[in-house]
Amino acid sequence: MDEQKAMSDARRVATGWTVPIGVVAAVVALASGCAAPGNATSVAAVHQRCEALHAGPGLDPLRGRMPLPIVLGRALPVEQLADRRRVATEAERDAIKALEAVRAECRRLAQSALGPVPRYRDESEDRISEALADLYAGTISWGQFNKTLLHIGERDRSARESLDSELAARERWRAFHDFGGN
Repeated sequence: MDEQKAMSDARRVATGWTVPIGVVAAVVALASGCAAPGNATSVAAVHQRCEALHAGPGLDPLRGRMPLPIVLGRALPVEQLADRRRVATEAERDAIKALEAVRAECRRLAQSALGPVPRYRDESEDRISEALADLYAGTISWGQFNKTLLHIGERDRSARESLDSELAARERWRAFHDFGGN
């Protein structure tokens, strides 16, 4: 119960408001089986909810310093890459904690809609959390954090392409194996 209350408090800090009834209905429908995992409606509901969480006023101190939401593979403005400042205010630290809570909630919602996270994406998410921790601690600058996001995005893309290639090769070889091939 304490964990649920903490998550609820984190969402309130991040968003400044509580969950709209429409989002609750979408999540209940998904959980009850009314919305099939991975269907367009459930994925759209997750996107909508996560956009709302990222738009919350609790993340305002981060706006302009980093991409919100964090989307791997997105180009970043040169100003964000060149920013040598480090986290200096308590508001920025609170916003980083709120962002991590928002990211955890979006991950949870996505898993409920789509199933388990592929390993490569889970590793990317862990790297982002580590970079956020370094940013929070002041060991890296905003620019270093944003450059780290670019590197994580490149590794994520490469891992996704490798997985896609392996799946395509498996499908090509499936007919051979299905008919008694070695």
